[in-house]
Amino acid sequence: MSQGISAAFDLLIERIEALASKTDSTQNFVCIDAARGQELLTDRRVNTLRLFELRITTPPFDDGQAGITGRKRLTAEVRVRYDVPRDVGLLERMMGEDAAQIINALRDPAYDLPNTGITSLITGEPSSSPVLGQDGNPMAILLAIPFDLLYQEAF
Repeated sequence: MSQGISAAFDLLIERIEALASKTDSTQNFVCIDAARGQELLTDRRVNTLRLFELRITTPPFDDGQAGITGRKRLTAEVRVRYDVPRDVGLLERMMGEDAAQIINALRDPAYDLPNTGITSLITGEPSSSPVLGQDGNPMAILLAIPFDLLYQEAF
């Protein structure tokens, strides 16, 4: 068994990378996984669409389950980069459709508990923020989808 954060994140990454965009099927989701030696995070890569990463925003802590069970909780987020196109309406539509698909993929209850340790995943409200260029103008938008991950740590 390889239960824990790495196994859980690997499953979630596979699910997101398997998604097909409804609006623009020419560019799929590709994970830029900082845990595997990539140096540039999604907010620092130019000319990209649907590059994403999973970031831990609150380190794991005991979930409060009675007894010593190894169940942990952490808060993380999926961050997806969208370069600013000329058609802002298209960008908004893509981000909305993608956010809905990512939430569905994250919440799919087939978590493979024996291998990943995931017992539950609770998504939060998506948000977006601009990535500013050196001139102060927006050059991209980051879509962030926060979630709480409850998982079992293998002993």
